[in-house]
Amino acid sequence: MKIFNAVIFLIFIISCNESFSQLKFDHLLKIVNNENVGIRDAVVLIDGHDPMLTDENGEVFLTKFTEGQRRIIIKHLTYEALDTVILFPNYPLRFVLKLQNKEYILDELTVMPNLQITDRQVKHITDICLYEDHIVALFADRNKTTIRLFDSLGIFIGEEYNFQGDHSFSMMNRGHLPGSFYLIGSKVCLPFNFRLKPSFSISEQKEISQYEYRKTVGNVIYFDNKSLIKNEVSNSGNRIKLYHYNSKSLERKLLYEIFDREKEEAAIKNFNIIKSMYLRNIHNPHPKDIDYGFQKNNVLEDPNWNGDILDLYVNNEQNPYINLYKIATQGLKMGVKVRNNDIWIIDNVKQNIINSSLDFLRFLPYISLPESKTTFNFVQSDKLICIENGNEYFILDEQNKKWISIPVNDGKIYFPKRKILLGQYLYILGQRDNSSQENTVVKFKVIE
Repeated sequence: MKIFNAVIFLIFIISCNESFSQLKFDHLLKIVNNENVGIRDAVVLIDGHDPMLTDENGEVFLTKFTEGQRRIIIKHLTYEALDTVILFPNYPLRFVLKLQNKEYILDELTVMPNLQITDRQVKHITDICLYEDHIVALFADRNKTTIRLFDSLGIFIGEEYNFQGDHSFSMMNRGHLPGSFYLIGSKVCLPFNFRLKPSFSISEQKEISQYEYRKTVGNVIYFDNKSLIKNEVSNSGNRIKLYHYNSKSLERKLLYEIFDREKEEAAIKNFNIIKSMYLRNIHNPHPKDIDYGFQKNNVLEDPNWNGDILDLYVNNEQNPYINLYKIATQGLKMGVKVRNNDIWIIDNVKQNIINSSLDFLRFLPYISLPESKTTFNFVQSDKLICIENGNEYFILDEQNKKWISIPVNDGKIYFPKRKILLGQYLYILGQRDNSSQENTVVKFKVIE
């Protein structure tokens, strides 16, 4: 009888252990990145069960899993996959797993549909332009030049084009015909046409020299099959004249003139002082004069002299006057924006904005510029009029004819190169620190 009872007790213990081991528990799994921020929409696979997705906090409930070791696989588009084993205990538990960022080369960009232009994985970006609510980005790595397309949220849409040829290009400018662009290199420029509809395409044209680009494109403001508007800049850079050319009669008409008289007078005054010292040295050279490559030939009499003020440098007495001359001849900064059928111009001398329709071409003052000690320029934008002076940003409220200041904390962006206002966001291309020449794009939300 005792032996029978012992057997019954042993069977009871074994069955209890088996039942206890088959108990199922609910666990909470959280997937985070290197900054311990939850990762949304990560795919969770456990021992061949149906895949699960993490929520906006990076969490997913693992319901009714028994005790024991289980293989778990975590996948996400922008992170390295994680394949590991977890020991599930016989009580509810909260697990935290960390995913590592993918190290991507942009040549393989097409496998990253959610890559944003602001991501640190984006390397070798040298310029950005705005075109039809998209950001056209230029990438240059050694002699390889690529165009890639990002939407208004800065997300790569999978469209890219690799240019032929061995020339290196570091800058990109819009042309004056719809869809026309120019890649700017140190020696040559490459025109190309860009099209988004009905499908993305780029067609390259014949390369042109820097001189041809400056002569035919550099000073053109607007062009169509009827007329051309271009500016002419004086040698000192202190006078800009805007002319309209009729493409049929070739008649030229002055539309507007910007002239900084104070700087022009300073340039003439200091040039004459430098010139007199130079001529004095020509006729009666002093033995203590420093030789800066000075020759006895009078460069002022050379019809091919390019006007370089340093060709007149003969002694240290000229230093302060050469510095003042350089300041006075830095040139005027004039902003130009063509929007629909209107043309807008920033006149930093008179400190206002003028505008005109392209049909009548009669420029009138529109609004004064905000008070500033530095000059303004336009921010690239499709619809809004946005200006900046390197420190402050303003959007024009055209209905009430007033400026609205927009907060942008761009103090940690070094050497800003391009600025684009697209949708709610301001995109700035520059450098994150002054010790590296690698460009990056920073995005600011400026419109609610």
